[in-house]
Amino acid sequence: MNMSGKKLCWAAMLVVTFTLLLAIVLIAWLLLTPTKPQFILQNATVNNFRYFSDTNLLTSGFRISLFFRNPSSNVGFYCDQFQVFATYRGEQITLTTPVPATYQGQKDVSIWSVSLTGSNVPLGLQVGDLLVHDQTDGTVLIDIKVKGSVRLKLGVFVSGNHQLDVNCPINVIFGSKNDQGFAVGSVIWAEI
Repeated sequence: MNMSGKKLCWAAMLVVTFTLLLAIVLIAWLLLTPTKPQFILQNATVNNFRYFSDTNLLTSGFRISLFFRNPSSNVGFYCDQFQVFATYRGEQITLTTPVPATYQGQKDVSIWSVSLTGSNVPLGLQVGDLLVHDQTDGTVLIDIKVKGSVRLKLGVFVSGNHQLDVNCPINVIFGSKNDQGFAVGSVIWAEI
């Protein structure tokens, strides 16, 4: 075999090797790129929602059910350090409630039932004024937030932590106003 034949053989081996490596990377990327986990706020009950405009303090209580689904058929999720809380116009109005760490396998579904409470939470003056306005209009938009980290699992491979930030908005509907404020209890409900 002459010199040009050897060069051609090496070039062909290099092209085949490069093509195989590219195919392996492409297949690995397709397998490791999971679809995002799905969060659905199934139910929300408002137990308490009182704003005291003279002191700019808000007391609130919510009971929520979150549906968490892993739509991937290849990748599982280790759910670490999940925290759930409620916000109004960007201000946190409840304490952060941790959700126990769990493993979400392929196509698995979990339902989390979480109580969120905030007692005498101070609001900024402008946010308090907006809350009074929204209550008077009859609807207050509350955001239920889920923050945490997940690790992906494919076979024996487990990835590093990936941050997760979920927002589930609800509209809290208020009843009529009386001497003690807006109606609370069975009149208040959350529209999801």
